[in-house]
Parts: sequence; structure tokens; C-alpha cells
Amino acid sequence: MFSIFNPDFTQYRTDLLADVFPLAVDLDGREVDWIPQVRNPHIFIGGPVGSGKTTTAENLVIQACRNGWDVHVLRQFGREYREFEDWPGVKIASTPPEHGSLLSDTDTAGKNLAPSPVPVLVVIDTTELLADIGNGGLDHLLNLVNRPQSRRINLVLISTPASPDFVPAVTRQLHHIELARPPKWLEPRLPHEVSRWRPGDRPA
Repeated sequence: MFSIFNPDFTQYRTDLLADVFPLAVDLDGREVDWIPQVRNPHIFIGGPVGSGKTTTAENLVIQACRNGWDVHVLRQFGREYREFEDWPGVKIASTPPEHGSLLSDTDTAGKNLAPSPVPVLVVIDTTELLADIGNGGLDHLLNLVNRPQSRRINLVLISTPASPDFVPAVTRQLHHIELARPPKWLEPRLPHEVSRWRPGDRPA
């Protein structure tokens, strides 16, 4: 599959049902959706450098915000996800202590017994940063993956090409998708074009 480099839903689409996430396109140019509350609640995005893994995750962040979800991003590099730093409902962690703290906060939120919890999208970019989360962080991550979907927490984990799997107990429970570098006929746009939409109309 191939990343959607400039998805229509970021600015124009009104036909999507809530919690249906455009994820990628196949070889025939057909859109592949992710419906986390119905199937494949957690996904692992693999692919070589330049295949659009982070762009795909950014697309999911945008759609989650449009649906009124909270978003928790664990990033390895400060330059990534910068456009979301001031978005309502978005928390971003950039260092190992911040990663552990945000995972702990998310895990605690997942224990909330409120009848209609606000959904949370957790994006971890990339698996390499999980090498430093320690046993406590791994326990929180496993809790998120194993918690019933009534808690409405969904994980997106992005691979680090050619790196070992630091959390096999987690990754083997995720639905794997593999992205390829887009062919020329897809005419990929620059990643910064993905995030023109802004959350002024975030649902209450």
C-alpha cells in the first residue's frame, strides 16, 4: 500500500462516517480505511525510509482531531509533528521521561469508568524510542493494547527500518500494514501540504 500524501479529507471531505480513517491507497488507487472501533484496533505501520509512514500517522492525527478525539504523540525527533503542538486535545512527548509520563497518563485515562470516554489516538513514532521506556513504560503500553475497546484507546506504532523489535510483546498484537515508496503515477505532494486543516471546528 501507499501513503495518502495529500488526503482530500484534510480540507474537503464531509462524507466520512465518524471514526473511519482513510489510511492508505492500494495498487489500483483505491482508498483503504481503518475503522479502529470495529476491526484492527491497533496498527503497526512498516515500510522503508521515504514510504510515508510519518505522513500516514499525521493524516490519522488530523482525522482524529476532526472527530473530537484526544491525540497523544510520542516522537523521536522534535521536528516531527510540530504543526500539531498547539492543537487542542493534542499532547506531544519528545524525550524518554516525557514518553513514560505520557504513556502513564494515557493508561490512567484508560481506567476511567465514565460511560462515554473521549477516544484517544496514541501515535508512537518510532519503535526505536521504545528502547528507553523501561519496564514501567512497557507495562503501560501493554495495558493500552490489552484494554477492552470500550475504553476507546487506539495505538499506531511506526517501525524503525532495520532496527530490532524492542517490544515484541506489543507488536505481535498489532495489525501490520506495509507501505511502499509511492510510484510516480501517484504524484505525491510534499508532506507539509497534509496539514492545512486547522482544528477551529473541533467537536465539543
